[in-house]
Amino acid sequence: MKSKNGGNGNGGGGPNKGEVEVGGVVKVDINVDDDHAQVQCSKWPFGGLVGDVRRKLPFYLSDYVDAFRPRSISPIIASIIFIYFASVAPAITFGALLGEKTDHLLVC
Repeated sequence: MKSKNGGNGNGGGGPNKGEVEVGGVVKVDINVDDDHAQVQCSKWPFGGLVGDVRRKLPFYLSDYVDAFRPRSISPIIASIIFIYFASVAPAITFGALLGEKTDHLLVC
């Protein structure tokens, strides 16, 4: 039974069953119910996939909303810089060198 202070009913004010407190934020563990942890067989084509999407649907919106929270800006900027230097910059360099060696004959 949940107490008035949002705890687990033992007066401690800690997280409920299936919840983990990390840095003052309560994170919900979605794998609490072992019966629904795996895709269930169905008599309908793609029934297991449909059931899996229905079960995870409430979490899809939070995946996108969480990306725009202020605490997420720093990792997003770091990821953009990493992707640029890891893949885009070498591709641009390769294209410039290829154009130089072929006297720009491969330009569209």
